[in-house]
Amino acid sequence: MAEGPSASETADEEAFVAEKKAKLAAKKAGKDDGEKQGRPPKTPEEKAAYKAHLRRKKLDRKRKLRKLGRWPPLKANVDQPSNPRKRVQRKAK
Repeated sequence: MAEGPSASETADEEAFVAEKKAKLAAKKAGKDDGEKQGRPPKTPEEKAAYKAHLRRKKLDRKRKLRKLGRWPPLKANVDQPSNPRKRVQRKAK
């Protein structure tokens, strides 16, 4: 019962591996060694625009939370954490 793979299966596997290697070699041949891959670095204007976007996003979030009465966030009471599991762990220490 414990036979190895049949001849046709090994031939199929070898053909598959050879095809993969050929594709990889073709892909590497198409690339220039000096050519950088990926996205070009951001320009200073793009960086500034992105930072402004993040700043606005943060302020919008705060504005929304203030409107709901949830800003500034309340500081957690270190002596009595709300999570009972943490409370037990803290007592154990």
